[in-house]
Amino acid sequence: QQKLRQPAEPRGCVRVGFATRSAAISDGAGSVYGPCAKAAAGVRLAARLVDAPPEQLTTTAFVQEAGAVAARLREQGREVLVEVISGDELRERGYGGLYGVGKAAT
Repeated sequence: QQKLRQPAEPRGCVRVGFATRSAAISDGAGSVYGPCAKAAAGVRLAARLVDAPPEQLTTTAFVQEAGAVAARLREQGREVLVEVISGDELRERGYGGLYGVGKAAT
C-alpha cells in the first residue's frame, strides 16, 4: 500500500482538515465550506495564542484578543459577554491556584 506524502509545511503552519458525510459539497447556500472555514480560523487563532511567547501575550493582550473575538461575534448577532476576573477577586471567587501563580509571578 502506497503512503501519500504530505507536502512540507512552512514552520509555524497549522493544517486543518475536515471530513464530511456527503460527497456533495457546493459553494452555494447550505455549503459546509462556511462552517469549516470558521472552525479552521478558530483553530488557527488558538494555535497562535498557544504559541505566543508570554512577553507578547500578556494578560492584558489576552483580554484584548478575547474582546476582539467577542466583538466579531456581536457583529454576527451573537450575545457575548467578556468577564475579566483579576487580583484578589480571583481568590475570593475560588480561583486560588491561579491567584497564587499570578502572585508568585509578580
